[in-house]
Amino acid sequence: KLIPHSRSLEEGTVEEERRLLYVGMTRARRKLYLSFAHQRLLYGNVMLNNPSPFFSELPEDDLAVLEPISY
Repeated sequence: KLIPHSRSLEEGTVEEERRLLYVGMTRARRKLYLSFAHQRLLYGNVMLNNPSPFFSELPEDDLAVLEPISY
């Protein structure tokens, strides 16, 4: 799932998506891996993506950013 979903942006429910992500993150026991795809195929078209804006709200001291994997 993409967070926040484009529909939540239209409906004004972004805060609910942020809350759900937080709940999911707090359920992690030891480590949590967050990732995103730079590009993805959607209905036969390549879509370029940016990371979730929620990523920038995470405390940098607790993050280890890994380099992307190239295929």
